[in-house]
Amino acid sequence: MVPPLRERPAKTPLKKTAPPTRPKPTPQNRSAKEPVQVFCRLRPLSNYADVVAVHRVATNNTLLRLSPPDKRNELFYKFKQVFSENTSQKEIFADIALPLVSDLVNGKNGLLFTYGITSSGKTYTIAGTPSEPGILPRSLDL
Repeated sequence: MVPPLRERPAKTPLKKTAPPTRPKPTPQNRSAKEPVQVFCRLRPLSNYADVVAVHRVATNNTLLRLSPPDKRNELFYKFKQVFSENTSQKEIFADIALPLVSDLVNGKNGLLFTYGITSSGKTYTIAGTPSEPGILPRSLDL
């Protein structure tokens, strides 16, 4: 005869812990990197584009105003930084990719990706041209 199985003990209640909290900004940690930084690079208008609908707010390099031709429903978008259509590949690399590459060399993880519609300049920004190398060739040349 098989001995009877012991009754299962009642479930042990889970230890209640406080949810993780993010430290509140203080003057000491306010300059710490944000986990996600979003940049915007404006590209030059093509020859057939005759309406400018995106404007940088003159006093601010972080704010864009999207103005439809009818001037109604203007939208504002905030970025870490907005780069003009005249910004060089070298400046883009220095401001965006170089800090990520430096962190990578020091053992930190990082991710950079481009997003936009067809012909918006994603490949140009990443790969560049032989005369104006983009982020990837400049990162590999360090």
